[in-house]
Amino acid sequence: MQDHDQAFGDTLLKMARRDAQRAVANPADRLARSVALWMTDQLGAYAASLPATGAAPLRTEAHRLRNQVIKGTAPARRHA
Repeated sequence: MQDHDQAFGDTLLKMARRDAQRAVANPADRLARSVALWMTDQLGAYAASLPATGAAPLRTEAHRLRNQVIKGTAPARRHA
C-alpha cells in the first residue's frame, strides 16, 4: 500500500471506531447508529478497493465494528 492509501485507511478506521463507540454508548440514538453503520460500510468499501494483501485487516475490522454496532444498538426484545 502507498503512504497515501495507508493514511486514508487509518483515518477511515479511526472514524469508524469512534462512530461505533458513540452508537453503542447511546443505543437509543438512531442517528448515531445510522452514521456508524454507514461509516463501517465506507471502511468495507475502501478495503474492497485495495489489493488483497492490505485489505484483509481493514475488512475484518469493518465487519467486527458493524457487528458491534448492530448488537450494541439493537432494540430490546419483548417477551410475550
